[in-house]
Amino acid sequence: MASKAVARRSVTAPAPAAPAPAVKVPEPLLAEARSIAASHHAEHGEPITAAQLKRRLGIGLPMATALHAGG
Repeated sequence: MASKAVARRSVTAPAPAAPAPAVKVPEPLLAEARSIAASHHAEHGEPITAAQLKRRLGIGLPMATALHAGG
């Protein structure tokens, strides 16, 4: 039996995606979001979600997500 040489390719994992640029959170908006979050928790007994903050503040989801993460 003749042996055949098999070429092997080196497989590398794809590079991880670059993290999204951080959203600059204005301090007054952060204070308002914290107040809304505290009121929500007191009223409902659970943390507010980023989507709820988005609706309450009338802002975009990227900003609401940054606020939800604590600024």
